[in-house]
Amino acid sequence: MILKNLKAVLLVSACVAGLVSCKKDDETTEVLPSLEGNLTITAQNEAGEEVNFEFIAVESEESRTVTFIPKGVSHPEGGTISYSWTISPDMEDSETSSAEDGSYVYTFPDSLGTYTVTCSASASGYYSSSTSYYSTVVSQTESLTDMELDDPELGTFTDDRDGKTYKTTSKWGNYEWFCQNLSYSEDGRGTPYNNSEVMNDIFGRFYTWDELGIGGDNGICPDGWEVPSEDAWLDLAQALYESGSEDDGSGDSGEETTDYFSGIAGKLMVNAKFNTSLLWEFWPTVDITNDSGLAMIPAGFANISEDTKDFSGVNIYAAFWTSTAEDSANPERALYRYLICGTPDVLSNYGYTGSFAANVRCVKKK
Repeated sequence: MILKNLKAVLLVSACVAGLVSCKKDDETTEVLPSLEGNLTITAQNEAGEEVNFEFIAVESEESRTVTFIPKGVSHPEGGTISYSWTISPDMEDSETSSAEDGSYVYTFPDSLGTYTVTCSASASGYYSSSTSYYSTVVSQTESLTDMELDDPELGTFTDDRDGKTYKTTSKWGNYEWFCQNLSYSEDGRGTPYNNSEVMNDIFGRFYTWDELGIGGDNGICPDGWEVPSEDAWLDLAQALYESGSEDDGSGDSGEETTDYFSGIAGKLMVNAKFNTSLLWEFWPTVDITNDSGLAMIPAGFANISEDTKDFSGVNIYAAFWTSTAEDSANPERALYRYLICGTPDVLSNYGYTGSFAANVRCVKKK
């Protein structure tokens, strides 16, 4: 299943068909009343902490065990509501909760995959109500495959702030580049994909430009590394152009004022898989080769506000901040580079520094 369809979405929230009684010369339909409210599901871990159950870590039985709790519906007359649960495809039949609050404890299998969690609320004399969400079991080390990071020419760097290790390449131009998205989170900056910390080391973290610490002493990249400027991106593009032949679609060397780098997106993209499903959607207009070794994946982007963190564009976009602000007249926006499925060019745009969130690739001058 393509990841963009794995988002926790409401599948069913409707009343069941009304009770029908038939008579010989007359047919009537009895209209039942509804339970009050809308049924939703929350979840807690074994420590009683609320968790995002869209993604479940496979690494331990503790991380795979959650308590699902129904919320949002009540009996108009204060009567009893019964809750039944089904997790498919693992369960063939539903199970009725024996807990007073209708909760249900479940341990996901220790294998990668997507499961549908369905809860139904029912009471005598009332329409029943049900709702379903997707949960995907993931692995920090096994969910993301075919990244092509085993090239012996790649370097290795360990961030001494959190001990995380990244593959790097110094093959192109005047900079050494991270081949993986930065996932540093120790000081609270950034947001994991779909607000699930389980995804932090898989897709990398999403940062607003204001969180990058550009020009200060607390930059988001490790000591000695930095968020690439637009000049660093231009340097990379020039090196990739020089590596291509006249008929490989890479085009001529771009000028420093260009908004896009023609024909080199496929050299940056990698045909990686998430839980065995290809991440980049297939388009015949783009030849994905990962010739650069930079292994860029379509993790999408996010729009951040005080109340919400909305993620979009997975399987379609790979977006990366530059350290370049728009200009003094528009200090609230900064430049980012992005790839999009179906387009062979590396594109650019400006995002609001406090609300648009993208991935980061760190670089350092050779």
